[in-house]
Amino acid sequence: MTDHQHTPDLLGARLEWITLPVADLPGMTAWYRDSLGLPLERTDGRAAYFRLGDLPFELYWSDEHARPSEPLALWLFLELGDLEATRSALAARGVSTGEVVVEGWGRWSGVTDPEGNEWRLTSHNPIAE
Repeated sequence: MTDHQHTPDLLGARLEWITLPVADLPGMTAWYRDSLGLPLERTDGRAAYFRLGDLPFELYWSDEHARPSEPLALWLFLELGDLEATRSALAARGVSTGEVVVEGWGRWSGVTDPEGNEWRLTSHNPIAE
C-alpha cells in the first residue's frame, strides 16, 4: 500500500524544461529549426537550445540515452490557435502531418520527427462551420 502522506505534491509543479535525447544532433537541429520553424537560440557541442513558447526545449546528443530505433515513449501535445493554418504552414515546409482526429475535447494531428518522436498538434477550438 502506498503511503500518500509522504507523496510529493506535484499538483503545484510546472514544467520548466524539455530535453529530448537525439542520436543525430546536426540533423535533428536542422529539422526542428527548418521544418518545424522553432527559434534556435544557440548550440554547443552536445546540445541545441530552442524556445517552445516560453519553455526551453533542448535537443541533447547522447549515444548513451538516444534510442533512434525506439522513439521516446511520450506524446508531446502543443496547443495551437489554428490547427489548419499550422498544418498548411508545415506542409509548405515539406512536413507531413497526420489526418485530423476529432475527440470530445477538441482536435489533433500528429507530426513525427526524423527519429520517430511524435508531437500532437492540438486545438480546443471547434471546427469552423
